[in-house]
Amino acid sequence: DPEGQKNTVKVWYRIRSASYTEMNLRISLDSWKYGTTPAEIEFNKPADVAFTEVEFTFYKGTAQGGSMSGLEELSEGFCGSDGNIAAENWPKPAGDYTLLVLIPQSQNFDACPGIVTFTIEKAELVLTANEAQAIYGTDPTAIDWKDYRDVRGLVDGDDLATVLKDVTFKYEAENYGVGSPVARYNITMTTEGGVKEVANYTLKLQTATEALNITPRPLTGNIQNPTELTYSGKTIPATFKPTNAVGEDKLEFEYTYYKVGGGKIEGEPKDVGSYYVTEKQ
Repeated sequence: DPEGQKNTVKVWYRIRSASYTEMNLRISLDSWKYGTTPAEIEFNKPADVAFTEVEFTFYKGTAQGGSMSGLEELSEGFCGSDGNIAAENWPKPAGDYTLLVLIPQSQNFDACPGIVTFTIEKAELVLTANEAQAIYGTDPTAIDWKDYRDVRGLVDGDDLATVLKDVTFKYEAENYGVGSPVARYNITMTTEGGVKEVANYTLKLQTATEALNITPRPLTGNIQNPTELTYSGKTIPATFKPTNAVGEDKLEFEYTYYKVGGGKIEGEPKDVGSYYVTEKQ
């Protein structure tokens, strides 16, 4: 300016509100198992991005393309920027869910919605086959199988009978059948229809080691009198006929003979007289 005067130029400009996403705000939430403490929302944001209150809404199901259409709304409320939502607001059953959070508008930032999907995974319910006992020769279908035992993983407050109301269990002993020897056998358990999951739980069925105890069978029967009782110079043995032998078992018996009024004799009776006999296997 040749006259030494200064000109003032006015320039108008506007600082628009930023969006939280432009400031690299990320919202995350881990999944967790049914019956355990819910995870917390985590806001990953630069230090200079601040907000105090967040609105949240839980939905049952997974949002598709950012849309909540068709999802059931479960609960809503507010929490602080620490993501600490009161326990009563979190969904509890196992399943897939969507969390919609809305960070409100502030002086420098536009309102910012965020969608997080997560899963409450099923807990593991561990059941072990119970012990059982039967005598030698018992058909497996006739064994008195008892219900499971050593239940582990049931969440406090859940009723086991209600959890398993639609499940039927089957039991069998490994390598056991009619005629299997006296011993202890492992018991396995399965479910009818191959059911592996129920509401809130996956089922883990454990084999009970040596849980079936097969005990000796008390043998019953009759000692048959010989048909020929006339002295012939030959011995006249008695014969035991069992009435509850198993299958084709070949049984051997030991006989002891006594002469009435005279005590035990050696071998089988041959001479004229009156005798009685005892038997053991």
